[in-house]
Amino acid sequence: MRLTAAFTAALITAAIVFDLEFLIEGFVDRVPLSLDIFVFGVVLNLLVGLPTMLVGAVPIWIVFRSRRVQSPWAFALAGAALGLVTYLLLVALGMGEPSGHPMRFLENLGRFFHIPRIGAAMVAGAGGAEVFWLIAVRRSFNSVAAASTYPEGPTSR
Repeated sequence: MRLTAAFTAALITAAIVFDLEFLIEGFVDRVPLSLDIFVFGVVLNLLVGLPTMLVGAVPIWIVFRSRRVQSPWAFALAGAALGLVTYLLLVALGMGEPSGHPMRFLENLGRFFHIPRIGAAMVAGAGGAEVFWLIAVRRSFNSVAAASTYPEGPTSR
């Protein structure tokens, strides 16, 4: 149950964080913002994020669990890498603004609007991974502090 909640919260977090980039981009272009646009973007991100989670995040979790990796930095780097790979895969499939001719991968990737989106994809992946880490890996905020302050336990003072 805890693992399911962690994967669900990580997926929702990554979808919302990546959608914030599009809201900022729209704000800069003076596009009127609405809740409908935000929800639509989050739903689209969830549709991309669910297969990414099943194909990428679950195997990463299995490897991390078997190797007993518990560092939040490792989870953040893996999440950022997964976000980057997912975004580059979408670009390779032709995501982006329409053009008058078919574009090769590097030609499409070289267009300016991909630069902030690549960063947003990496931040969204790292943010989702950190939320997963907080729920699934980190046991309790107080247990670590209590164990380091009182080696015998929090009740034996």
